Amino acid sequence: MMRVFFLIILATSFLSANAQEDKSPADRKIVLKTNPFGAMANMIPLSAEYMIGENFSISANGYIVNSENGSGASYFRQNGYSIGPEFRYYFAETQNKGQVNRVYLGGQYSYEDFTNRTLDFYGDPINGWAHGTGGALVVGNQWFFKNRFTVDIFLGPAYTAYYKNDDFETNLANGGFFMGIVGPKVTGTKVKFGFNIGITL
Repeated sequence: MMRVFFLIILATSFLSANAQEDKSPADRKIVLKTNPFGAMANMIPLSAEYMIGENFSISANGYIVNSENGSGASYFRQNGYSIGPEFRYYFAETQNKGQVNRVYLGGQYSYEDFTNRTLDFYGDPINGWAHGTGGALVVGNQWFFKNRFTVDIFLGPAYTAYYKNDDFETNLANGGFFMGIVGPKVTGTKVKFGFNIGITL
């Protein structure tokens, strides 16, 4: 699935690089983005941002989680997704040799749905589940380069409320050290940090 995803991104990049060369990257209406580090957590993140006028944009953000590893007592499987809208206001812009730098304030909402599974001593499945809703206020910077690629970094406070069964957290122990760090779904306030690379269409 990861290979298909990156083939789509590559094909989109190739097609867009052969059309509308007269426009500045920052003048294009659509930005497709992903976080290249998502694969470390078996995630496929994708965001599509649409510019509304010169200063506002709306985005559809989301990611898919789908992985399975181990066997017997070490078996661990996880599935899930997150999806939600984002609104941005770009309030500052600078340009240097064709490169455009825009600073923004953004509001994000997300809905999350996850399941995981391990096996008990008899090989019967132990099913965990978790659902979450949350929001964030972020300040960020997006760079638009001549080759149409973008780099987007943001930071801000976020709050998420989770509803889950006890088995969800217990199952994470079989997901390995990394899942033990990033996997738990804890209700509360946190600092949200994001990094994306993208291409303008």
